[in-house]
Formats: sequence, C-alpha cells, structure tokens
Amino acid sequence: MDAYYAGVEMKKHNIPASQPLGVLQWKSLIAINYSAKSKGVKRGMLSHEALVVCPEMKFAHVSTLCLDKNGNELMIPSAIVPVQKLSAAKSADGEALPQWKVHTRDQNSQKVSLIFYREESKKIFKIIN
Repeated sequence: MDAYYAGVEMKKHNIPASQPLGVLQWKSLIAINYSAKSKGVKRGMLSHEALVVCPEMKFAHVSTLCLDKNGNELMIPSAIVPVQKLSAAKSADGEALPQWKVHTRDQNSQKVSLIFYREESKKIFKIIN
C-alpha cells in the first residue's frame, strides 16, 4: 500500500489527489502522495526542503499524545499544519532563497501516535478478507 499514510490523510482532510501532500512526523516527511512525488518531493525530506522543490505543498502532522494538566494522556488528532512564507533570504551569490515556517508540533512534550492509521488499515483488511 504505497503512500498509505498520505492517502489516509487525504481522505480525512478532503485533500484532492492533485494537491501535493506530505505527512509530517515532527519536521520530516514520513509519507507523500503521488502528486508530491511527481513534483520531486521525496520521503525523508525535511518540510522546508520539500517546499523548495514544491512551494504549493501541504502538510498533515501525524496524531500525537501529550499529558493534560492532570497528568492524563490526551490525543491530539492529525491536522493540516499552517505554512507561513517568510521574506526571502539571499544566498552567497545574491540569489533570492524563499523561506517558510512550518508550524509543527512540540517534540519535547508530545509523542507520536499511529493508532489512526492502524484503525484505517483494519477497515482495508476487513474488505480483503
């Protein structure tokens, strides 16, 4: 099931197949859809590297878990993360380099949860069997 996580996020967030989408775990792409692949984005790229290759890229961050103020585990569902285009910096030879801020989650206070993808895969296996 190639690009599975990306397909799950596209369905969940109503992202059309033509929209390049990457699934983030912190700042790294753990999955990309076919549209992103066709633009030259590769799995494992950092979010800002993907934006250089494909400025129209959207990102969904995987679900995470954190502790609430009472110490109970709290699920934060996957979500499309905001991307903010910043003013362009200049390279050593004077070329304008676009810069972005991708608003990811706090790796120090949260941990990744892949439960949603497991639940979705159960639906697929139910159909197959």
